[in-house]
Amino acid sequence: MNHTLRYNNYAASVRYSPEDECYIGKVVSTNHTTLFDGKTIDEAYLRFKEMMDDYPNLCAKLGIEPEIPSTVTIELPSDLYSIAAQKANLKGLSVQELLTQAL
Repeated sequence: MNHTLRYNNYAASVRYSPEDECYIGKVVSTNHTTLFDGKTIDEAYLRFKEMMDDYPNLCAKLGIEPEIPSTVTIELPSDLYSIAAQKANLKGLSVQELLTQAL
C-alpha cells in the first residue's frame, strides 16, 4: 500500500518494502530525485520533513535552484472524478498521485 506524505507544500509517495523491511519514500513534488526511508511510517515522515527542511541548503551546495511546489486546482466533472477516484483506489494512490503519474 502506498502512503502520501505532505509537508510545507511538498508531497512524497511512500511504500513498504518487505525486502528492505522499511518504508521507502520519494518526493513527488519536485523533479529532483529525492529519496528517504524509515523503519516505521512515522520515522519515514520524520526523515521526509528533515530532508525538506534541508532541501534549500542541499540545492545551494549542488549549485541548483530548489523547486518550490505550487498547487493548481483542476475542476473535473463528478463522473470523471469518480472514475479517477476508483482507479486511484485500486492502485493504492490518491487522485492527485494518479493524475500526476498520468501526466
